[in-house]
Amino acid sequence: MMTREVSLAEILELAGRASTDDASAAERALRYPWSWPTGEPAKGAAAGGAIDPGGPSPGTVLLVSVEPAERRSLWCARASFETRSRAEARDVTATRVELVGRAAEHARAAMEIAVRALPSMASVAPVSRRAHWCVELVAKEGRGRDRALDGDSFALALVLGAASLACELSVDRCWVALAALDKSERLAPVDGLADKLALVARWAPAVTRCLVAERQLGQAAALASRLDRPLEPVGARDVGDAIAHVLGDVGSRVRLPPDPDEVRRRGRAFIRVAQLRACRRWGPVVSLGALLCSEPSVQEDEKLAADIDFATRIARRHANVATWIPWPPEDVLDRLPRPIRLSRIKHLVQTAADAGTHDAELASYVERALGRIEPEPRERYPEDLEVLGACGRALAAIEQLSDARRHLRTAIDGWEELSQSHRGSRPLCELLRIAGLEGASDEVALLIDGPVTALLGDRHLDEDELSIAFVRAAAARALTQVDRPLDAVRMVDGFARWATAAPHTRVTSLRWRARALDALGRAGDAARVRTEALQLPDVLEVADLLTLVRIDEAIAYAAPLGDLVRQLAAAGPTERARWWRDDAPTWPAERVRRVADRWRY
Repeated sequence: MMTREVSLAEILELAGRASTDDASAAERALRYPWSWPTGEPAKGAAAGGAIDPGGPSPGTVLLVSVEPAERRSLWCARASFETRSRAEARDVTATRVELVGRAAEHARAAMEIAVRALPSMASVAPVSRRAHWCVELVAKEGRGRDRALDGDSFALALVLGAASLACELSVDRCWVALAALDKSERLAPVDGLADKLALVARWAPAVTRCLVAERQLGQAAALASRLDRPLEPVGARDVGDAIAHVLGDVGSRVRLPPDPDEVRRRGRAFIRVAQLRACRRWGPVVSLGALLCSEPSVQEDEKLAADIDFATRIARRHANVATWIPWPPEDVLDRLPRPIRLSRIKHLVQTAADAGTHDAELASYVERALGRIEPEPRERYPEDLEVLGACGRALAAIEQLSDARRHLRTAIDGWEELSQSHRGSRPLCELLRIAGLEGASDEVALLIDGPVTALLGDRHLDEDELSIAFVRAAAARALTQVDRPLDAVRMVDGFARWATAAPHTRVTSLRWRARALDALGRAGDAARVRTEALQLPDVLEVADLLTLVRIDEAIAYAAPLGDLVRQLAAAGPTERARWWRDDAPTWPAERVRRVADRWRY
């Protein structure tokens, strides 16, 4: 269907048919960006006395409400850090309403949810300040009027408005968000979708894309196909996906303030953000770090510039584009407080391992790191155990598996001694990876029946969905590799919150679930799981893992592997340097499978 612009005359005609109000209803609608036609000829036709409002300001989004058998309304919701006066707060008229009940709860939580989904926002705006909302009527069909807005269906739109305000980036007027949020901050379906889409199609000609919950995408596509003009539904799983669709790479688009002191303050905030473990999307954090590093006010402060560069490299590692960090002079490390020193050493070792550093150089890093931890086990603190875990993982990367096992087990036992077993999830996952690779079925059984079962029942770990998902994915992988595919499927299916897991953990869980289903002879189910994996956003963190899914699929169907191997060789720095050779695209399937099975996730 060809795109057709809507003129002012048509909008006036719609207004006349939709209600008993006069044409002023349509003229009011034209005060808002979504109701203004986008093409120049249509703009000219619509200009009769109205002023083109241009694009929405940051913090401005479109809301859609439907009252069954009564009325359907479009609303302009504006978020601002400016406190409204008492007089303005009382100014609830026929065209301005308050958010109440569930809608008010979502408005209060919107900024916190946005920052949690994309932590780089915490470095670019005063997000601790409360956002105030003003909601005005854009257009209405039906009888009566709304005195307030309530309900869950505005949740995603309000979060996008908060994210837009935090980053000082406008939500393009081509978007409307029609999704609720569940307790895990995944997108959830909304009621009255047919009426909402029809209302948007009639009264918001600038809107061409509708963001909906992935679970409602099929229904939205079927409804959109019957509209008078094109409206493309776009599905998203969670808030992070939605922000990425609407605002793009936030880290590269933000505008830093002109005040050098404020830039440096945000740089220090960025350092804290970049070292968070709970970030689900690291690409925007990398972009923001590069932006801060280029700022003259940051470059003037040598220590701050070095710390931001170090933090950016940590973010690059999490984003699967690790770059080697030279080991600093020992006297520089000595001047740091011991907890910070050990934390930095941990990152040095982990980044060197992920960056594909030469084996001898990586072994040297491990040796230096081990020399910095407390030799007496009973005197070790959490930072010592984190370094031990990092060293175990690094040694596993260079195939020194005996030493790797020893350090990983020591780290796990150390966390147990400190009554913090939940913090040993990462060395446990690496130990599972090694046991699975070696086909050590007895060791995998002991790990699953012992520490894995204990951790999955630990209330501390249950509070950290990123860790619990990581443990389940690692266990499913090991179980598949030691020929226990049914147990692997049960391990993955036993967790209901995969949608909020980190992208690489989500892809890994789907990849090994498909492999387990293949082993059970359920090829159709395996194909469906791989399709689900390949429909996930192709972000930096998972580029190599999605290629692994395609390689598994090609091997299952005896398809050619050459192009896929070339893609994989270009995707993962560690594995590319460690295993691949120039003739890799010509390798037989079994050799490719052996290398793919060694991938870090």
